Amino acid sequence: MIDDDDWLNFHFAAKEIKAKLGVSLGKAQAMLRQVCANGEVRSQKQPYITVGHEAEGQGPPERIEPSEWREHEIDLMTTYDGCWYMVNVSKSDFGYWLDQHKPKPEQGRQPLVIKYLTKRFSGRRVPDPAHCVRKDLLAELRKLDPILAQLDIKTLMRAINKYNSSLAADGKR
Repeated sequence: MIDDDDWLNFHFAAKEIKAKLGVSLGKAQAMLRQVCANGEVRSQKQPYITVGHEAEGQGPPERIEPSEWREHEIDLMTTYDGCWYMVNVSKSDFGYWLDQHKPKPEQGRQPLVIKYLTKRFSGRRVPDPAHCVRKDLLAELRKLDPILAQLDIKTLMRAINKYNSSLAADGKR
């Protein structure tokens, strides 16, 4: 087997997929099982039990053949005597696979509106409706780009909320 430093816990890897690709945790786990099943990412398992609050391995790690993944969700399995499997994936295989998968770019009018709002408001929040007439902003956007000619108020409001939320998340109120 490869040195312990070359392995990443299955669940941590799934969380990385979730974060990078913007999918649900369940979808991320399914994607990781699939790449293990088709052999793109090597994996290993080790039965363990919990002693106190710590996982204690019950034997050396064993390679998981891709065919095993096609038959079972090994990360959710237990041994015949009730031990869980600690499942790890190869860091190098996983890193290479994840680098090949770029998040899907957003499509539709909303990303264009957000891009415009970023320019128009220079990283500041779009003011409340009392200070910024939404219909004027809507008319301005419709003239700006042919794709936005049919922009409706609901899409504009969703884009404003998303834009303002992203600023709040970045601490730029």
